[in-house]
Amino acid sequence: MNFIGEAEPYILVPHSMSGSEAIRWKQKYPDDIKAIIGIDMSTPLAYRNWTDKRVSKIIDEKKCF
Repeated sequence: MNFIGEAEPYILVPHSMSGSEAIRWKQKYPDDIKAIIGIDMSTPLAYRNWTDKRVSKIIDEKKCF
């Protein structure tokens, strides 16, 4: 973010699946990320039991595609 003129500290505001990415950024840049304010945020635990079979079943049930 420094290269576009934004200075730390940063506050990340992730939504949904980007919550996992925000956690990773906090781990990678602990001194630069001041806080994470999640809006309906997912965490790695939310995906712990996801298998290809389960995802396919959800897609089939919801007719997402």
